[in-house]
Amino acid sequence: MSNNIFQLAGIIKAAGSDPGDISTAIWAVHYRKPERNADEVTDLTMSIIGNHCMDFLPPEVWPETLDEVFKFELGVLVDEFYSVNPLPGKIAKAVLAAGYRLDVHSAKEEADEVEAATLATERI
Repeated sequence: MSNNIFQLAGIIKAAGSDPGDISTAIWAVHYRKPERNADEVTDLTMSIIGNHCMDFLPPEVWPETLDEVFKFELGVLVDEFYSVNPLPGKIAKAVLAAGYRLDVHSAKEEADEVEAATLATERI
């Protein structure tokens, strides 16, 4: 797991000092929590809407898809932890402790799609 912490800390450091950019960078390299059941997803969605969206955000920026809900959840975690301890290693440790893991399958799928698109473009 220490390799994961160092890898993730490097991604966080490269993202800069904005918690939103850090969350986006972590999400872009496919760190995800394990799948959750319908009740867990419902509870998470209601919690995000009730605790973060209703009073603070205009409806236009509320998460609209399940993927956006999960990304918002990561953003809340990073934002809350960043305000306490903005060191990349500490943020990485908090993200991993919250259950996020590199989704190797999704990362490989995306890389394959990019490669296929590149090959298709080169043929044109």
